[in-house]
Amino acid sequence: MIDMLYGARNEIIGGIVLMLLAWCWHKFRVMLKKYKTMKHELARMREEMTQLGATKEEHERLTAELQRKDEALSQTEAKSQEDSRLIEELRNQVEAQQQELQRKDEALSQAEAKAQEDSRLIEELRSQIETLQRELQHKNETLSQAEAKINDQQQEAEREKAKKKIIPMSDEIFLWLCEAGNAKQVEEAIIMNGANINAMNKYGTTALMITIAYGHTETAEILIKHGADVNAKASNGWTALSYARRYSHQETVDLLRKYGAK
Repeated sequence: MIDMLYGARNEIIGGIVLMLLAWCWHKFRVMLKKYKTMKHELARMREEMTQLGATKEEHERLTAELQRKDEALSQTEAKSQEDSRLIEELRNQVEAQQQELQRKDEALSQAEAKAQEDSRLIEELRSQIETLQRELQHKNETLSQAEAKINDQQQEAEREKAKKKIIPMSDEIFLWLCEAGNAKQVEEAIIMNGANINAMNKYGTTALMITIAYGHTETAEILIKHGADVNAKASNGWTALSYARRYSHQETVDLLRKYGAK
């Protein structure tokens, strides 16, 4: 687009210069023609004066006329010289403008080349950054997998260790822990003390039902993950889901449904 504008500008300036040069050349030719005509006329008049033997008055008149035409001729010559000078100045100005345009075109070409080089470098940097991001993402995924594997191994080791140090816990104490709703203590009782996950009281209410009745959602999820029966029924026929609905614990209702409670 910039090249087109510069081209159009150069064409306009060139056209104007050509028009000015043509006009000046036309004026110059017209004045030269007048000059030649007047010079011829002066020569003819001098010849007539010589041939006819003009009187003194006629001679003076012709002399005055010749002087006047000489002055006009001098003015014409001066005007012609001035026009030549103006044409030369105009030509110099046009050449200077063309040189300036050429310098600007060269500067523009250099700027465009630098912009292209900068774009190429930016594209290379973007590509390198994307490659590094992919590598970093891959390493993060690998690290996450390794951390998950280590955690699983640690949990497995803790379970194996707990199996060797199991101190039996009565159903009564375990049910009391579930009623209190301390999720950490309940999980330790299952792992460390081998608590009965489906322990129930004399009414057939299981540990999960008691936990649900008191709205301990976190503790209930721990019991379910360790194998508690979500569809077990108490002596009155209620299930854990029945207790959740009875005591309006919507969060535990959603949890039980998530694990297939009916």
